[in-house]
Amino acid sequence: MYSLKLSILLFMICISANSFSQTIVAAIGDYPPYTSKDDPKARLAEEIVTEAFKAVGYQVEIRWVPWKRAYEEARLGKVDFTFAWFKTKTREADFYYSLPLYPVQEVFFFIKGSQFSWSSFEDLSSYRIGSTLGYSHIEVLNNAGVEVELAKTDTIALQKLYNRRIDATPIDVHAAYYLLSRLPQKYRDAITHSDKPVLENHQYVLASKKLGEQSERLIAQFNQGLSETRKNGSYEKILAKYKQHTRNTNL
Repeated sequence: MYSLKLSILLFMICISANSFSQTIVAAIGDYPPYTSKDDPKARLAEEIVTEAFKAVGYQVEIRWVPWKRAYEEARLGKVDFTFAWFKTKTREADFYYSLPLYPVQEVFFFIKGSQFSWSSFEDLSSYRIGSTLGYSHIEVLNNAGVEVELAKTDTIALQKLYNRRIDATPIDVHAAYYLLSRLPQKYRDAITHSDKPVLENHQYVLASKKLGEQSERLIAQFNQGLSETRKNGSYEKILAKYKQHTRNTNL
């Protein structure tokens, strides 16, 4: 009887140890190849974030919502965190930021053979410039005196570009080629991009300041986990996998 009780006790300890990891909830939207509800090969940010949290004992539960709602749910503390966002002064007032996840570039896409060329924002005055609702570069362009015609999605912006309703539109370079790979071949044949970045930034994990020490602690633990993934090589493995994916989509 004693040995049976001991065996049961040891079994319960093992179960407890295996279920030690705490589940935390992130609200995010769809932005392949960084986040994707449907495409497991388009989850660069998701893989980095979940791997970093896993390294410090957390399991991440993803809540898929529109980006605006993801931001608001995270800001109000209805979820533990959100990702992957650029750093802005407005957001810094509401959120604690992690260490940067990876660098990103937004560049102008335009029709091959067109006369589009730019070296400064002043050069853009003679072009019809498009963009997508919610991008932080819109404020940058507006502040430089550039009028921007907005689309609801990057796909719509690329379609407007192909149909020559706009002359150029800035999009994250990897996101744009992901979208182009899913549009008809004629789009890929017609559209190219400028090497000069409109905006260079990093993406981050954000946790609400409304949750105070809880969010500060979560961000500190994420940073620790991210550093661990860099040390053990899993971070570079994830990046290498997605570099291969982007090579397959003309980058």
